[in-house]
Amino acid sequence: MRRWRITESDVNLAVASKAVIVGFNTRADAAARKLAETSGVDIRYYNIIYDAVDEVKAPLRNAHAEKKEAAVGMVEVGRCSAFRKSAPWQAVRARPASSAGRRAFR
Repeated sequence: MRRWRITESDVNLAVASKAVIVGFNTRADAAARKLAETSGVDIRYYNIIYDAVDEVKAPLRNAHAEKKEAAVGMVEVGRCSAFRKSAPWQAVRARPASSAGRRAFR
């Protein structure tokens, strides 16, 4: 049975993408551990898959709750034909900032 290991190339990929290495039923070899320590890459080991899944999901649950929405303006949308990808619009109240996200309501 072949045992997979976390290698130096895995650590280099994590450094380039600013990622955390998650090892499931595996370990890092000595060179990879040394490179990870000097590069500041976090290697996490798991033997139970549910523990790894729970730890990955935890920050995602909290990140969703931080999103806030505020109405900055209101526009009227004109008639939209099947051939146009965008409809003409006219500002009714305030002027929506170009950097603001857009969301349409009916």
